[in-house]
Amino acid sequence: MSGLLFGFFAPLLIFPIYRSFFTSLIVSLVIGLSFGLSILLANLIHIKRIERKYGKSPEFLKSHQTKELELPIPYDKAFDLCLEAVKSFKRVEIKEMNKHLGRIVALKQTKIPLDWHRDIITIKLIHVDNNRTHIRISSKPFPDPPSEYYVDYGSNLENVNMILEYLNDQLKKRN
Repeated sequence: MSGLLFGFFAPLLIFPIYRSFFTSLIVSLVIGLSFGLSILLANLIHIKRIERKYGKSPEFLKSHQTKELELPIPYDKAFDLCLEAVKSFKRVEIKEMNKHLGRIVALKQTKIPLDWHRDIITIKLIHVDNNRTHIRISSKPFPDPPSEYYVDYGSNLENVNMILEYLNDQLKKRN
């Protein structure tokens, strides 16, 4: 769509070069369409890469991801393990860490190196009994995207899955 808009308005910018509105219109449309198609192709390649990694389910396209699990370990050990899992990410900043409330909140810089493009990871722990802890892991864009059609291309699903993998690996090592 942006390519078409560019192609429509660019003749006004290119007109002085070609001295013909029709020629500048054709050149602008070709430039705009090639730009739009190249962006479309890049997005399709990226989506195919994510589909290979997570399957064809549209679940990975959702920007807010949540998964739950129950760990067969005491609450204090589960909290420490979750904190280690969050700290295992590169470019992560712990914003809140409250053992009493069972809450860990962290901001993670995404692969796009912009300050405004980050993910917020929240882990909520609930004491079930002396040897079990229920854990809810969620990840979403921060700040909240302006549109319900925002697609993060699997970034938040990857965050949640990496924490789950870390927790499962640590449990296997302890057993």
